[in-house]
Amino acid sequence: MTMTESLGRGVYSIAEAARYVGVDTATVGRWAFGYRDYRSIVDPDLPMIGKRKAFSFLALMEIYLMARFKAVGIAPEKFRTAAGAVASREGIAHPFAFEHLDQFMRHDNRDFFYRSGDDWEQLTGRNRGNITWNEVVEPYLQEVEFESEYARRWFPPNTDRLIVLDPAIRLGAPVISGTRVPTANIMSQVAAGDEDWFVAECYGLSVEQVRAASRFEKRLKQAA
Repeated sequence: MTMTESLGRGVYSIAEAARYVGVDTATVGRWAFGYRDYRSIVDPDLPMIGKRKAFSFLALMEIYLMARFKAVGIAPEKFRTAAGAVASREGIAHPFAFEHLDQFMRHDNRDFFYRSGDDWEQLTGRNRGNITWNEVVEPYLQEVEFESEYARRWFPPNTDRLIVLDPAIRLGAPVISGTRVPTANIMSQVAAGDEDWFVAECYGLSVEQVRAASRFEKRLKQAA
């Protein structure tokens, strides 16, 4: 696959994904590409770009949801088992970037279950972690917009939907919603000393949009 063929799918490096989802680079690398005897969990969906490993927007969304599960104590192996079951049984390439995930999956505060007819089949064994569906999946579904049942764009949390990652815009880099202006460009000018009102005029934005971009980029830097 060439870079041209990747357009519209988004292209993310391990380092970029780590900043966006709030997980360290080693973890993101293992989840998407594996490491030694550790099998990857998420299909990166893209080939190597030069000597760089990269993955698509749909893979990024699965990594983001995994990060949310990890934050509440769910072992990645449970995610691997559940995702693999849904992918093979439903023929869904990126099951945790699928809009109607709750049609196939549920939980009992401990484990993943899969709908089999009118019954629910347990997919994972018990451990100390709790799957808090309302805290993990429901906010994810509110942040992500879907198209043809798959994740299409992502409005990161705590940005009031003023920031979006859309694989059809700037290869999926964060931009001001409704524009093609990267948040990194805005932060670069603010960091250089330009006033918010001046940056807003430069790009035809509101001061609120400029400040939202600055806050977002500062959080990325803190997470790096």
